[in-house]
Amino acid sequence: MKLFVDPLELRDMLREGSAFALDVRRFDEYVRGHVPGSSWLYFWDLTLYERGLPSTPKPRDEVASVFGRAGVGDGDFIVIVYDRSSLPYATYTAWFLEYVGHHMYSLLKGGFEAWVSAGLPVERGVFKVKPKSFTVKGSPQVRATLDEVVEVVRGGVGHLLLDIRSRAEYVGEIATTYKAGRIPGSTLLEPELFHKALEGSMEAVESIRALLGNTGSKDIIVYCTSGERASIAWFVLGRLLGIPRVKLFPEGFLEYSRRDLPVDTGEPKAKVSEGVRVVRVDKNKLCEQGLANPMKSILESIDKLRGGDRLVVELNDADWILTLKMVAERKGFKVEDLGPVGEGFTRIVIEKQ
Repeated sequence: MKLFVDPLELRDMLREGSAFALDVRRFDEYVRGHVPGSSWLYFWDLTLYERGLPSTPKPRDEVASVFGRAGVGDGDFIVIVYDRSSLPYATYTAWFLEYVGHHMYSLLKGGFEAWVSAGLPVERGVFKVKPKSFTVKGSPQVRATLDEVVEVVRGGVGHLLLDIRSRAEYVGEIATTYKAGRIPGSTLLEPELFHKALEGSMEAVESIRALLGNTGSKDIIVYCTSGERASIAWFVLGRLLGIPRVKLFPEGFLEYSRRDLPVDTGEPKAKVSEGVRVVRVDKNKLCEQGLANPMKSILESIDKLRGGDRLVVELNDADWILTLKMVAERKGFKVEDLGPVGEGFTRIVIEKQ
């Protein structure tokens, strides 16, 4: 499967009748201008939003019917058209296609902005499409259920649970759902890193690889609040990087926090166990609270690393960063500086070889 189709290639494919363009942008944007002959898809029709469950996918046969009414047929090669603001809907639409067993799709490289920049024709208004037969195929391999997530929380091995939200949501500084915080045992990887990877940043791709390390036989489950941001991570990890067994938990923290289930808040402790742990130490907060230099506890965590283990530390103090790198290297650990990660922090990966 080709992940991206550039604008000129899409133009030729549409002329040949070998592709079907599906636009997932806002309706008003679509009406103002779209790829000629493209169909518009209201993304939320794929979910149970009308029943108050926006993060829950409709049953697979209903999802297939939504695509069919949008003009998508079983034999169509679909090119998903989006813009910068609707990128999460593009990757989520790709996930929904896989969810019903349709693997013939690509994303328009650079989105609709790239189509316009290439000087290609734009159609206005609404293009009326004829509904087609679109059927469910195979069994879904891309969806993680709430039961699977709960099993991970209860100590189930063989899974890596990734939280694709902002740090403020992750540590519980802000609440965007029923509760503040995160699913216990999850590791934060912020959405901006995956956005940059899709935009072609090799630095972002390498940062993701370094943070994950060797996932081995582990299944990866990604979640956010209601699926959109996590779908970008699902696409990058599973399709761009080719990591096997990556699943999306579409209900996300919205559904999890609604249940009587455990939730963690605050910065995660610097402990080492299976998988990757990201620890952030904010000098400003420590100074405000009158707390001591945290380097001792970090170095103690490093000493507990076993072969192949990784500890990811984010610091916002140049002296601490220099000390950490110097001491870890002297102890024989592999140290990789991934550079700035926003808000003045630098991310360091320390690995026991």
